[in-house]
Amino acid sequence: MASKATKIASAWYQLSAAVCLGWCLYAAAPVCGQSSAEIPVEIYHETPEPSEIPPPGEPLSINVQLLGSRDITMKMIAFLAIDGQLTQAPLENRYLNAYDRPEFSLKIHAPQTEMSYQFVLYKPDGKALSSVRYQLRRPCRLNTALSSAEEVAKLQGEERLNSLVVLARNLKLHSSAYAQAITLLQELKEMIKE
Repeated sequence: MASKATKIASAWYQLSAAVCLGWCLYAAAPVCGQSSAEIPVEIYHETPEPSEIPPPGEPLSINVQLLGSRDITMKMIAFLAIDGQLTQAPLENRYLNAYDRPEFSLKIHAPQTEMSYQFVLYKPDGKALSSVRYQLRRPCRLNTALSSAEEVAKLQGEERLNSLVVLARNLKLHSSAYAQAITLLQELKEMIKE
């Protein structure tokens, strides 16, 4: 009778050990690469604060990271609506950042008032992954109209000083816009020569 009980206990022990081993192998399979389930790839982007948006026409850098992948060969496109004008641009500047994540970047011109954009990532298997839609909006529209010098000359004291400060800011914005236009014209000139 003791030998029968010993056989049952031994069989029970072997069964439970096999089940335990099977469970351990099942749980370890994704880590060892034995599972067909992939880690999902996510698009991660933080929109700049309105105070961080450069003046209209100035360069604005947009950075996007991929979570769950280290592949920097994938293609990503940004679909943008800048001040009501639709455009698309590939994010060709790609690299592994300090956190060992793929990072894509794009330089565009800052909007006058608002901009909305969305990213689409094309995976090697042919599938596309799109991000949520992001929105940038300035808290108020910038006044780019120049005040005349005669109007400022009529003012006195603090009003005149405030008006001169506004005039100086507007001149800086115009100067920046003209410098950006010159840069764009030079780029176009080089493209036309080719």
